[in-house]
Amino acid sequence: EFKAMEPEAGAPDEQGAFLAATYPAAAVAEEENAEEADEDEEEEDLATRLSQAGPIDTQRVIIHVDLDAFYAQVEQHRHPEFLGKPVAVQQWNSLIAVSYEARKHGITRFMKAAEVKEKYPDVHLVHVDIENNKVSLEAYRAVSRSLFPIFERFGVCEKASVDEAYVDVSTAAAALLQPPALHRDADWRLLLHYLCRDNQALLQGLGLHCSGPPPAESPLPLLQSARNFSFRSYGNRVLASLGALCVSHVVLHAGDLVQHDWRPASRDDVRLLAGAYIAAQMRCAVEMEKGYSCSAGIGHNKLLAKLCSGANKPAQQTIMPSSCATSHLLKLPLKSVPLLGGKLGDALVVALGGRVVSRAARRRAGEPKDLIRVHQCLALTVGELQRVVGARTGSWLHSYLRGNDDRPVQVKGPPRSLLEAKAMSKPLLHTAELGVWMENLARGLARRILEDAARNCRWPKCVVLQASAGGMTGVSRSCGPLPSMAHVLMSRRPASLASAGSTAESAAGRSDVPTELVPISARSVDSARAGREGMGAMEDAGGRDAHNHPQGRDKAGAQGTFLVAGPDPGVKDCAQAQAGKEEE
Repeated sequence: EFKAMEPEAGAPDEQGAFLAATYPAAAVAEEENAEEADEDEEEEDLATRLSQAGPIDTQRVIIHVDLDAFYAQVEQHRHPEFLGKPVAVQQWNSLIAVSYEARKHGITRFMKAAEVKEKYPDVHLVHVDIENNKVSLEAYRAVSRSLFPIFERFGVCEKASVDEAYVDVSTAAAALLQPPALHRDADWRLLLHYLCRDNQALLQGLGLHCSGPPPAESPLPLLQSARNFSFRSYGNRVLASLGALCVSHVVLHAGDLVQHDWRPASRDDVRLLAGAYIAAQMRCAVEMEKGYSCSAGIGHNKLLAKLCSGANKPAQQTIMPSSCATSHLLKLPLKSVPLLGGKLGDALVVALGGRVVSRAARRRAGEPKDLIRVHQCLALTVGELQRVVGARTGSWLHSYLRGNDDRPVQVKGPPRSLLEAKAMSKPLLHTAELGVWMENLARGLARRILEDAARNCRWPKCVVLQASAGGMTGVSRSCGPLPSMAHVLMSRRPASLASAGSTAESAAGRSDVPTELVPISARSVDSARAGREGMGAMEDAGGRDAHNHPQGRDKAGAQGTFLVAGPDPGVKDCAQAQAGKEEE
């Protein structure tokens, strides 16, 4: 959530930007024969390194679904007059999302809002909501919560971010290749028969050889108009989903399935094809029911699915066959691989003699000439990787860099913590200003606590205040939760920064330490029963201040004190929590 509020400068818009990456040019040798011999040795050495890792597990089928320019789509739905028009979402003077209509004008997320207004007056700039004098992303979270139940209908769903999810459809894909499904869905059966028409062994393995001779032409002629594809152009969802399947892309294969006649080479490819059919059904459901477009990647694990989901955006999907996975992965810049964009990737770059260059610097000066790519990492043995990143991580990384990713798709429950934070553009120098921000942050957190309690019937065990001041970080204090105070805070008007201005003029209101970052969070959000147990000691404390309670006792010399405002009734059970919300 905090990353969404403060997007990292220079982050690439799409992973598809890396698809055009190729191997660095080979050094020119003095003699052609020597150069050819060196290349042969490199190819043999590369094959040896690749063989050191086991084959990719092809029994799983994973979909990575990514909503297209999500924040911009949300604003287009909130402002119907902007549908189909160029829109950019603004946070203060920066852009955090750009619709694909606006990208056609050359607008990127790295531009400033003032620059866009001046150069592109036809682009609609929409500022994110401001609540309690700070940015609020609740509108986007609410839409996200409404979309994820659709993903969950198709398989085991793991939320990756507010606009991304992994869905394990292995069971559903296997069912699509069984006789009941093949006989029930005639169009799906005919499409399989058509794509596998030159592979009699594969047809026999699928049980399709009993269905008569393969059709000479596509069984769905209307799907040939791939460039004009739209879910809403079909009369029903079955044909719409088949249409989306037929215009799917395949990594390292030019064009889509039908127009460029891609042929599955194995049962593993057919299994991915079934996964692509499910991905098409999922995308169709999201667009038909909610009006949002999304792209998808289909692979045998989370890494491969993620790598290809952004290859063809917007509103398209891409398949990553296991036969193409390694070739595709080896070409990529190391830092573009999922999970390797941070410190772990930096450690590998340094180990290989490269320079760590920030994304902002790469955006300004372009990719460095000594850019480290995945294929260079294969020179590191397991032992060398373990010395660089540790024993456990090194063993995992050795396999991961070769396309093996055994991470399961796991259902994630609601977040265990709720955060409200404010990074100051300039340090706060007066206690009155700090008090205003504390009041507003606490009010925002109170609203989120109450809304979460109504949705999930649970309560946080403690509230944590942190601060970054004078170069110090990690300073924090915590106390037990105060449920009744959440209601009190929500009933008060937001504190005004203007009212703090006059107070701040006096020298008496000046703070000893300038404050730069103030996050306040509710931690260990659990069931209502667990939350109530965590509040027991606070309820016993009555109206005494936090110095008399071990959980809220302030350390000597610290500035500020947490006060307990009277006995706290807590949340007795789910029924009472829901009844209380209805009364409000």
